[in-house]
Amino acid sequence: MAKTDWKFNDIVTETDMNELGQEVNEAKAELGDMESVPTEAKDAAGAIGELHTKKLDKSGGKMTGALFVETAAREISAGSWADMSANSTGYALFAQNCYTANNNEYRYSNTHASLGARGIRFNHTSASVEYFDTGAIATTADVAFTPNWISMRPDAAATANRTILRDASGRGKVAPPVAADDIARLDTVQTFGYGTTSGTGSAYTAAIGLVAALTEGLRVTIKLHAASGANPTLNINGLGAKGILKPSGSAPTAGLLKAGSIYTLVYNGSAFTLQGEGGEYGTAVAAEVLAGKTIGTESGLVTGTMPNYSRAALGEGYTLAQSIKVDSMGNLVIEPKTGFYTTGLNGAGFGTVLIYDPDFIATNIRQGVDIFGLLGTMPVGYKIVAGTVTNGSITTSNRFPSYGGGSDGGYIVEITGHNVTPRIVLLMNNAFYGGYTLYCEELVPDTISGYPIRSRQNNATRTDFSKHANLNDFTSSYICLPSWFSDTTFKYIIIGQ
Repeated sequence: MAKTDWKFNDIVTETDMNELGQEVNEAKAELGDMESVPTEAKDAAGAIGELHTKKLDKSGGKMTGALFVETAAREISAGSWADMSANSTGYALFAQNCYTANNNEYRYSNTHASLGARGIRFNHTSASVEYFDTGAIATTADVAFTPNWISMRPDAAATANRTILRDASGRGKVAPPVAADDIARLDTVQTFGYGTTSGTGSAYTAAIGLVAALTEGLRVTIKLHAASGANPTLNINGLGAKGILKPSGSAPTAGLLKAGSIYTLVYNGSAFTLQGEGGEYGTAVAAEVLAGKTIGTESGLVTGTMPNYSRAALGEGYTLAQSIKVDSMGNLVIEPKTGFYTTGLNGAGFGTVLIYDPDFIATNIRQGVDIFGLLGTMPVGYKIVAGTVTNGSITTSNRFPSYGGGSDGGYIVEITGHNVTPRIVLLMNNAFYGGYTLYCEELVPDTISGYPIRSRQNNATRTDFSKHANLNDFTSSYICLPSWFSDTTFKYIIIGQ
């Protein structure tokens, strides 16, 4: 063996040179002919064949320089399933269970029942990166197939199967959505379901992007080009005219939807329902709403026409009543004019509704009588009450003392229910002509002061004047007088106040 521990000052001898030459010749013999591409036929010692059939055993370290592999079949594989290969047309392929051969051929690497194949290709023609995936299919080793190549280059255009392009802020750039599972763009979201109508006010039409079918819950926003007519409909994208309804289920009245206004509608499966409506309305009409005020109705806002009769509106004045009537129970019933009133009193202490009667004055009301707050001043006159009464057999028993000490009559007569304070009372006997009893304090000098009762049995007989022994026998509710007869019906006349 040639020397391998040479020092700087060692001397090379003939023997050393011969040993080196011998080892070179032996190595050449082992490697075979290296002047052309080595083949197994030129591999006398089998070294090249060993490299083809066995792994290159090396642990650690590194390889320097280029490693060239050129074959029309599989080139570099990892295990049985990963391949790196290139073809004569300039494509490079990293794949699973496939490789590329000359003339842009692609073949399966292994036979498998369901593995399929997939890979990434560097395309020198378009300077791009592409990929394919057959999915889980059966493969047969070395059988050619045609991959469906998909570009991996980011792009903002509406290119099928293309990686989404992102800007410097990381925002994805995509085409406007069309299918139900497309990604929505900001410009699409902001204007989705919006359109301007055409057609007529009773049959609107509208072109609204992305609406391919009328499904329950579809929400659209439309700007009307004309006011609505009776029973309006909406036809979107030619999908069929559908009625426009209020939330109550009724159609909006003609003119309720205004030209130039924007409305949101939701499809309920059979018709479009207006959104944002106030729901149910009452039954008030203009005449039932205060003048100057408005109220929402099925036909829109209505201005009231009811007159305002409140004190503030009239400047603390009055409103004449429509009519007045007094009932049998002492009630004064006032019919006001139709309008609006407020409670309370004006600055003078009066209310609002006024009824005028020139005869309703204090001098026309009896003195001491108060009618609806007006106290009468008319002097009290006299009242005449007439009737009949039958007495019994109760004797007077000096109930009426006589001025001359004589008899005061035989029996008493009682009168009730007259309701006047008596000043003159005349009691006449129906059975005997000329018999009477008279009470009258004012008949002077025919009466004696303090003895106002005078009784006569007939035309020829009379008694002295007498008086009441009991002051309660002569009041507005009870009168007791003497008579010469018992069990007799008398007529009476009472004059009093």
